[in-house]
Amino acid sequence: MGRPRQAILDAAHARARARAAQEEEGARWANLGQGALTALACCLLLAVAYLRTLPFCVFPLCGRGRDGLGFGLGLVVDVSESGSGGGQGKTTTEDWRSLPVGTVRWWTCGSAGQSPRPQCGFVIVPTDYHDPSAGTTKVALARANATASPRKGIVIFGAGGPGGAGGLMVSMGAGTQIQQTVTGEHYDIVGIDPRGIGDTEPKTQCLPPGQNNALKAHTVLERNFDYSSRAVPEELRASLLRQQEEMDALVQVQYRMCAVNMGKKVRYMGTTTVVRDIEFVTRVLEGGEALINYYGGSYGSIIGQYLVNMFPDRLGKVAIEGIVDGVSWANQPMYKSYRQWMSSTEDAYDWFVHECAKAGPGTCELATSDNEDPARIRARIEKLFDDLYERPLPVATKRFWGVVTSGMARALLFRMLQMPTIWPTIAVSLAQAMRGDGQAVLMLDSVFSGYRDLERQAVSCNDAPKPPLYEPPTNGQLVDEILGIAKDVTGFAFSILTAEPDASCHYWPFFPPERFTGPWNHTLRNPILVMSNTADPVTPISSARLVKDLLGESAILVLQHGPGHGTTSVPTSCTMNKSRAYFTDGTLPKDGHTCELEYSLFPDSGRRYLEAYSAEERARLEAAEKLYLAMRGVDLSRLSSM
Repeated sequence: MGRPRQAILDAAHARARARAAQEEEGARWANLGQGALTALACCLLLAVAYLRTLPFCVFPLCGRGRDGLGFGLGLVVDVSESGSGGGQGKTTTEDWRSLPVGTVRWWTCGSAGQSPRPQCGFVIVPTDYHDPSAGTTKVALARANATASPRKGIVIFGAGGPGGAGGLMVSMGAGTQIQQTVTGEHYDIVGIDPRGIGDTEPKTQCLPPGQNNALKAHTVLERNFDYSSRAVPEELRASLLRQQEEMDALVQVQYRMCAVNMGKKVRYMGTTTVVRDIEFVTRVLEGGEALINYYGGSYGSIIGQYLVNMFPDRLGKVAIEGIVDGVSWANQPMYKSYRQWMSSTEDAYDWFVHECAKAGPGTCELATSDNEDPARIRARIEKLFDDLYERPLPVATKRFWGVVTSGMARALLFRMLQMPTIWPTIAVSLAQAMRGDGQAVLMLDSVFSGYRDLERQAVSCNDAPKPPLYEPPTNGQLVDEILGIAKDVTGFAFSILTAEPDASCHYWPFFPPERFTGPWNHTLRNPILVMSNTADPVTPISSARLVKDLLGESAILVLQHGPGHGTTSVPTSCTMNKSRAYFTDGTLPKDGHTCELEYSLFPDSGRRYLEAYSAEERARLEAAEKLYLAMRGVDLSRLSSM
């Protein structure tokens, strides 16, 4: 590594790990605007600059070198051609609060390298669809226009999270990627920033910019729950209870500050209101009789389930993937859903160690011999976690410093099980930690642990039932619930408390004006696609089967035999072709059809799997990779030239 690159990394380390820089990053995440992903992209660039010195390929669809990386309405419409440099920045200084409901503004946005350039804009919607006196809200949009004839309308894109900004993603290229991989090019893709998220106003800002990060610093919210499989049960429970007591107090502070700084504005940020926005935006942009077309994954599948059951007669084409159980989401305390959410986590973990064993030590650094028993690889990983519980790993170099804990390492692998294209990366990182070098684990944790405000809880806790509909759990009861999941379901159980922080919604001090709770079994105007991986670690196949069972002939189930969170996490031409055919000409796949994986998740550096695909198929697969990273809140587009 040359001295200039070294100097860059030295400076980057100080910025990436120093608390002041983290606070600045937290502020940008609170706004989730262009600056947020730019900051994260810079952090990722620095991370990959270091990680590229390690012997692995980051994505299986990159060039196969081991260090390769390529990856009746009052409607007022205004279109401005004065483009912004990128993101969704305004091109007008007018106060949106003075604009009537139904007003639309568009302007050219995106980067100069995007062709065609997307458009960004907003729609003025009622804050409360049942109370005109509540005022108005500015919902931010972005669209990628159809490039094929005939144009068939718009497809609304619902990002994941909660917390994902669909408009921001489309402004940065996700719209074109959705056309390539999901819908075909006959539709405009319209991304929406849901209430409180991205450039939609008012924004969720429960704490001053950067202070949510400061509140989390050096607490269980940052380091995650430390858990050991070999600890004495009584001592382990006592340790976990202390950690939960800390988290409980921190959550109460966060939620109380939401009430102080946001007041009643937060109560309008639930999924029910977001779905009414989608219906309203469709009418504004396409006319009152237009059918609603929609695509979404993960939390976007929740939006989709609400949508099809709130407006069953208004549906055109709808596809959802990475399915969350919408029935339990809306009708039981969030912490009661964790057992079901994690019911396939061990399947993904098994897939990880089996793929590593099959690849061998030449490709997967966690393997120590050819044809190794996968159980031995798994045992070494678990030993690492337990060793870190007893003795955390200090990291003190010019580039990175900090402490790798059991909770950090376990939570990192839990997140990475959702992203099979990065499995070679996590394998190298864990192998290095086993040898006493925690730099890569520390850097990956920094990169993939985004700091935000409370956008997620503003959605999930508005959607969830609250007391007096149920008796809130004590901290001891919550710990016992998760210990039961750790014993019966998966050892990653405590990782979900910080990854999906919805267990304490009983403290949420707001009640939404409307909360949809079902029914979930409407007969739909047109059948929808329900897509799922068979080994999804956080949205299990059982959720997809439930949606299918409830909707009956109104839903077509498409399975992809593989791990990862959502079908785009391991894109296959089979799944993409079925989705494109559905949107393009209404072709319905056989219900229950299963697509197989088409390439190794630990690719041999000497082979080029993409050579088996046509140029068009390859472009779609690479677009799917980029789309998945965007849906996970990661923009790697600036790294392709490294």
